[in-house]
Amino acid sequence: MTAKLAERTGAGRRLLGFGALMAVVAAAALDASAPPARAAGEAQLDSLRRSRLGEVFPAYPGTTQIPMGMLDANENAMEMAFFETRDPPGEVLAFFGRAFEARGQHVEYVGEDEGGTVSYYDSSLGQLVSLHVMLSGDPNSRRTLVFPSIVDAPDGVSLSAAPIEALPTPEGASAVLRLDDRSMGRTGGARTMTQIAPGSPAELAAFYRETLPERGFALSSTRTEAETQVLEFGGELGNLSLTISPLATEGKPESVIAIIMEGQR
Repeated sequence: MTAKLAERTGAGRRLLGFGALMAVVAAAALDASAPPARAAGEAQLDSLRRSRLGEVFPAYPGTTQIPMGMLDANENAMEMAFFETRDPPGEVLAFFGRAFEARGQHVEYVGEDEGGTVSYYDSSLGQLVSLHVMLSGDPNSRRTLVFPSIVDAPDGVSLSAAPIEALPTPEGASAVLRLDDRSMGRTGGARTMTQIAPGSPAELAAFYRETLPERGFALSSTRTEAETQVLEFGGELGNLSLTISPLATEGKPESVIAIIMEGQR
């Protein structure tokens, strides 16, 4: 596969809803005690099963796609689902890439072996169709987590799994999903990223308090909500918000980091 991503943007200045949803998605997917179906809310499942996701994404062999939710990402409707498989990420990306190409779409691939994204923009419908995959678990119990999504947005939404270049990355962190808005409109410059990283929220908050000032960010506020750490920074590169939440895992602690960066085109 080629590691090439289309420049496609347009989903949101204050993407708190998106970042929060991605944190819930990641936590539900990795916490066996909180199945994704339950996390989505039983009252919503019937309507979600009738969403466009089942029409756009073909069923992957041996899996069941679970709707995760619908939201308004700065006036752009977004739907998301989840499933998991023991197949390696490259096989999953290739399966969906072939299906999308069979529709005559220009398909973009990012990554392969450790995870990545396959996507296309449907200009006739104004939709970004994207599927992100990532490995989870230790080497003896590897799972591939898969997140199909549809965003109704102007041509320009960019989804990827690359780190935000201006920010430090905790050691061992892996991306769930990144969304960039490089448009010229009022939402231009917004970036959101959700990562999973080793360490407790307190440990990771300490990492960012130490390293972000070296990148030109000044801490403006910090608060703790239960075990979740919320940090706000400002600087010449823009405003930065981090929400760090614990994952219910056995052994060493892990956390979900939802990052929202605004003000840089």
